[in-house]
Amino acid sequence: MSEGKLYQVLLVDDDLLVLDDLKTMIDWEEEGFQIAAIAHNGEEALACMKETLIDIIIVDIEMPLLNGLDFLRQLYQQNTKVCALLLTAYSRFDYAREAVALGVSNYILKYELTPELLLENLYKMSKQSDQLKVNERLTQHQLLHDFLHGHTKSLPQIMPLNSTQEKIILVRLSAALAFNELLDQSRQGYPEQKNNQNETLFMTQKDVTMQFYSPNEWEVYGLLSCEWNVQCYPNHLLEELCNTYRSYWQHDCFMVVASPCSIMELPKIYAMMQAITCYSFYLPLNRCCNLQAIMMQRRLSYEQWKEAANDLFLNEQDEAIEQIQAYLRMLKQYQPPINEILLEIQDLIHQLQRLMSRIMPKDNFQNDFKNWQKISNYTQFNDFIQSMLQRMEAIDNQRYSRKVLEMLNFIQQNCGKENVLEELDEKMNMNREYMSKLFKKETGQSLSQSLQAYRLKKAYLLLTTTHLKIYEIAEQCGYNSSQYFSMVFTKYYQCSPSDVMNQSGGDCDELER
Repeated sequence: MSEGKLYQVLLVDDDLLVLDDLKTMIDWEEEGFQIAAIAHNGEEALACMKETLIDIIIVDIEMPLLNGLDFLRQLYQQNTKVCALLLTAYSRFDYAREAVALGVSNYILKYELTPELLLENLYKMSKQSDQLKVNERLTQHQLLHDFLHGHTKSLPQIMPLNSTQEKIILVRLSAALAFNELLDQSRQGYPEQKNNQNETLFMTQKDVTMQFYSPNEWEVYGLLSCEWNVQCYPNHLLEELCNTYRSYWQHDCFMVVASPCSIMELPKIYAMMQAITCYSFYLPLNRCCNLQAIMMQRRLSYEQWKEAANDLFLNEQDEAIEQIQAYLRMLKQYQPPINEILLEIQDLIHQLQRLMSRIMPKDNFQNDFKNWQKISNYTQFNDFIQSMLQRMEAIDNQRYSRKVLEMLNFIQQNCGKENVLEELDEKMNMNREYMSKLFKKETGQSLSQSLQAYRLKKAYLLLTTTHLKIYEIAEQCGYNSSQYFSMVFTKYYQCSPSDVMNQSGGDCDELER
């Protein structure tokens, strides 16, 4: 009848001959069914139900210890969703009436049962079983939705927990959408809520209870009951869960896990997970991140980010590379909401593309830009930009003669020294006047202008990546006076060293030593 899953059937009868007849009446597996267990009375049947997942029950009425009707009554009182077919040797109206009241699928006299009639009822019950599972899943989904969103304060029966104090791990998995998909969603909004009915996503694991909630087609929340050490996560299970959804979505995943909590804390934890949705872009791919650690990250609102980042003016190549590097550092550190700066990042890419077209008109780099919209997180974005900048610098180096390139490298590597130009004279063994003319002819700058630019770039890097004091940074960049350093830095960057330090989270010190 069907391929794949076999419907699991429980046979319950105290008559061994009847059981033998049932087992041989049809080719069960050929028709899509499997006899999963056999019981001889209602009590044995209840025990079987606790140990085996059953879809369909065929049960006799008259049995010792616990008859068929009482067995089903107890089963349904436990809210067990299963389809049942009643068999009896007696044509009694009260039996039939009670069977209907219980919601039994059918009531058949044993002497009337034929292979055709059995198959007809099995097919009917298999469809009913499928619908019961769908309804149960939708009901569980709605109960969990209402509870997580604070629409109800009552404790939902979302998981078979032993007590309300049992610990729960909440896991959030979301597909790492490519940049062009993020842009589409920012314009159109997220897809409507979608109930996920794909059974392959509902994993079963021994001694682990899991429940899933999917608010839309690109993310899913998993609730895992904690029977393990509550101080650690079941990493093997989380990895399996991640791989399952990666295969389903055909995308890499972002995974966030909350510390174990009680079930009544779930709405608060869920709200925290929703709050980081627009920061997923900055999370590592396919790796488990702790929710509490993410929430401690320093972030800026969109308005604060605009004030901190200002506009990028990509004019001269050296300034452009420096500004882009600063932008990337701030992006990583402050993590502005990605849904609010998507167009700014896209504009940065387009400006970089135009800049490279001007600097590298003969270089075939356009194919690289065709793939950038496949980027799905910050690390990939940073790697892409860095590779483009390296190509620009490589092309830039080709514009200089060997001697000038040697001078540039020496100044860059030794810009923190006080007498760097005197050391350059000795190294190059050239007349200072001739050396200066050659340098300015090729670079458009004097040696002292180039030295100052390298010193200030180094200072900017130290201000944004270290906790050094301003006077310490001035010394490391070749300035004897922190006041003079501050004046030159402010003129060059149009902001003071203390402003840069404050933006990057450092400690501002007095300029006076």
